[in-house]
Amino acid sequence: MRRTCCGRRICGGGRRTRAARHFSEAELVNRTLAITTINAWNRIAIGFRVVAGTYQGRAAEA
Repeated sequence: MRRTCCGRRICGGGRRTRAARHFSEAELVNRTLAITTINAWNRIAIGFRVVAGTYQGRAAEA
């Protein structure tokens, strides 16, 4: 399994500086949270061996 390791260096390097040229602080935070949420759901799906595209939610009740 691949792990994220930030202990040896500064994460992101110049990426954050470059991104800050295009996005506000709030937009950077929102994008970071969106990426983190997607990553978490992907890890949960892997743990439960969910096959992509097979989920079918319940029909909305009137």
